Amino acid sequence: MVQTFNDLIKNYCGLDPTDDSYDAIFSSSLASSLLKISQTSSTFTVPDEKVTLESTLDSLGFTDPFSPYPEFICINAQLAFDPPTSAQVMNAYKDELAELSFRMSVM
Repeated sequence: MVQTFNDLIKNYCGLDPTDDSYDAIFSSSLASSLLKISQTSSTFTVPDEKVTLESTLDSLGFTDPFSPYPEFICINAQLAFDPPTSAQVMNAYKDELAELSFRMSVM
């Protein structure tokens, strides 16, 4: 089974994959994440075609199971969809995003 960004993000956020009520949030979060990744990583560029929630991870070259890109996308989606109320949890997310950004910059 080829995983789409829709499946990846909704699974990470604990949502039913058929629930489309948050797709607008997730679409803008995906676009924002891909822009951040392309600015951080020297090995990734945003493709010419429009990337949607139905695009597959493979289509962008995210085939390595240990790649930081999918996790970066999921954390950004989680923060846009349901930000934590705890400052400690928010800081943990931000620290993880900073760590992932660093990893992407040296890949």
